[in-house]
Amino acid sequence: MVRPETKAAVLSAMAEIGRAAKLDGEDVWAAIAKAVPGAPADVIAEAYLAVEDEASAAWWEQVEKTIDGEVVRRAIDIKGPEEA
Repeated sequence: MVRPETKAAVLSAMAEIGRAAKLDGEDVWAAIAKAVPGAPADVIAEAYLAVEDEASAAWWEQVEKTIDGEVVRRAIDIKGPEEA
């Protein structure tokens, strides 16, 4: 049975390869598979999904910032009773 720390370290290294590939506009899955030949598809998938989960989290954070900014903008634009 694989030690959890070994699995975490290997997946972290594989995800780092995927992050670099993504920044370079390359195919994340292909980059990981090429860098770790012989890795089972489910292991590549786990590293790939780690990279994609980070991208999804960043997207959701941007959505929240956009919504928060819109709420603030609307609050500022609301006219008080004396201005109506």
